Amino acid sequence: MSCRCPGGEHRRDRTIAVEFADNAMLWRWAMSHGYRAYIEDLPDEHRQEFHRRWMELPTTDRVLQRTAGVWSGRKPG
Repeated sequence: MSCRCPGGEHRRDRTIAVEFADNAMLWRWAMSHGYRAYIEDLPDEHRQEFHRRWMELPTTDRVLQRTAGVWSGRKPG
């Protein structure tokens, strides 16, 4: 999406994708970026199952993808 607003501001959506080489690397990233508390609060048997399933993710699921609006503007005059 691109939008021209009054005053010369622009907004463009940009998509960023981060690909991880393997599931272990994605796991280490997740444990350092907010998932740790959720995972550590799971009962032992569920935490082990969660980890097992995570490590078995297909390669197509090892991509973090986010879209964000990026604004720019100019001072009039």
